Amino acid sequence: MYSVLIADDEDLIRQGFEEFVPWNELGFQVICTCENGNQVIDFIEKNHVDLILTDIIMVDTTGLDIAKYVYKHGLDTTVCLVSGHRNFEYARTAMKYNVKYYLTKPTDFDDMFQTIKEIKEDLDSRAKPAEDIHALRQQFFTDLLTGTKTYNDRLNIYAEELGIDLKNQAIFPFWIKVNDFDKYIEEKWDYGKELILTAISELFQDGIKPIEMYNIFINDSEAMYLGVYSLSEFSEFSAIADVMNKARENTSLLTGVSISCQTEKPFKSLENLCGLLSNAIDFSANNTNPLQTSHNNIILLELYKNLLFALVLGNREKTDSIFELIYKAIAHLDIDSFREYIMRILSILTEKLQNAGFPTKPDEINELTEAINTEPARDRIITLVKELLLKTVTGKISNDALSDNMIEKVKDYINNHYMDNISLFDAANYVFLNASYLSRLFKQYTGENFRDYLINIRISKACELIGQHKYKIYEISEMCGYRNPKYFTHQFRQVTGLSPREYASKSD
Repeated sequence: MYSVLIADDEDLIRQGFEEFVPWNELGFQVICTCENGNQVIDFIEKNHVDLILTDIIMVDTTGLDIAKYVYKHGLDTTVCLVSGHRNFEYARTAMKYNVKYYLTKPTDFDDMFQTIKEIKEDLDSRAKPAEDIHALRQQFFTDLLTGTKTYNDRLNIYAEELGIDLKNQAIFPFWIKVNDFDKYIEEKWDYGKELILTAISELFQDGIKPIEMYNIFINDSEAMYLGVYSLSEFSEFSAIADVMNKARENTSLLTGVSISCQTEKPFKSLENLCGLLSNAIDFSANNTNPLQTSHNNIILLELYKNLLFALVLGNREKTDSIFELIYKAIAHLDIDSFREYIMRILSILTEKLQNAGFPTKPDEINELTEAINTEPARDRIITLVKELLLKTVTGKISNDALSDNMIEKVKDYINNHYMDNISLFDAANYVFLNASYLSRLFKQYTGENFRDYLINIRISKACELIGQHKYKIYEISEMCGYRNPKYFTHQFRQVTGLSPREYASKSD
């Protein structure tokens, strides 16, 4: 049984939650009820509680104060907020404290039962010492779609090991876009642009349960995901559209940001899924959809990034696989358009190879250009480009040396831009890597994830500036990449255990 604490300053509501919810059937036991937030904090200072169900608006200490206390003290406690006040400021503040669960007044008990069941599943999952299966599945799908893994018999075995059962499940791609992204970041969002899509993704995932959602790649304001659902749960795909639209509306309501969501048709085999990206690119002459054009550019950019990395690693199998995806995407073009796109790919890759320390020879590029312009066979053109690029990099650097070099470049980028509103995606673009791959590589080589490393650099710089006793706290906040001084103070305390003012008084 998981323990529950109920807090509400209205006696009838508090009593109703305690008596009319079948807590025992749901796997919970009510161990305390409180009429104000001070009582809650007094109790959790001395006792462990698995779930706190609390009203947001209470006299003195509010539900948000309780969530802040739980977050600040690192308690392994889930907070579910209850209120009739569903507005942007409450939701945004709650997100800072990792609050994922909300109920509104008057409370629909069916909604409440569903929420409590989801909290129970979440608590159960935390208790399992197994590997992070979700992260492994996400990497599997990313590798599959970007050509890093190819379709073969072993792929089906690996999918089964990860619990991916396409006999009883289906997979569909979808895109989430934050509208007016730059304006929203500039005027309303104070917590770093990387966190906005993270927050939106978490809220969206909560809104589309029991559909599981996996991020494939992100491009600042836009991200592509895969949704995996049970065929027994959704026998008709039309029901998915309703779920997705409701999640979009609720996420927009909670965050105060306009969100677009585009859902594609489902796949029921890994073999078909392998061709998703190349089939998703639309180069038809009559295509005037700006959203499709944006998707084309994002998909191709990710393929080019993976192709570059496969090349510099000298991995012929991965190089062949990614070239095959690109070939499928453009094979239908007329020969002149086909040559134009190949020359564009060649220009991008030779520039990036040059930056990575693999310069191509001008005479070889000239010969290849002439061959491309005269060769009638598309597959032969692809082979010529691939062979020259592989020849350029073969045997010139080890995997470890290459990875180490890229991580050092990312560190330099952070040190030179920590005062700007940068994200993992910006750093990945800087070294021309897939953001998901860079995230894994960065953690492997530094022992920290990208965001924690960035925060530590910013707070370290802030400590230096505080020690100079020349600047006000809000000035230091801006100089270290924080537009919101309160958020700066929060992160400063997380890293140092002190507020900026307390740190300044100690350094006098």
